[in-house]
Amino acid sequence: MAQDLKSVAARLGARLTARVARSRRAPRAPAGGAAPILIGVNCRDLQTLTVVQERFASLASLLPDGWPAVAESGVASGLDARRMQQLGYRLALIGTALMASADPALRLREILDATRTVRP
Repeated sequence: MAQDLKSVAARLGARLTARVARSRRAPRAPAGGAAPILIGVNCRDLQTLTVVQERFASLASLLPDGWPAVAESGVASGLDARRMQQLGYRLALIGTALMASADPALRLREILDATRTVRP
């Protein structure tokens, strides 16, 4: 089934995302040089819905090299996004921070400005 999903994603030009919330479930890179998928690290405890920021750091070193890692949940500011970038995460899923903001565009601009390596 996983191979079928990869085939469909490849035909559509999409990427699959594997989600991780605990170290024992961290993915391993497949043999044979298979194309990387996105690895989403969720720091939200799905039982209590609280955010456990330390999960990002504890799982970062367990992720396969060369696979784009996504910081999911808990990225609410430019400082949070910069920290994720320093831990090696290349992407962030930012939802609650934008929905709760009185000015979502300003919040997004702050987050992007904090992490941009090339200035416009």
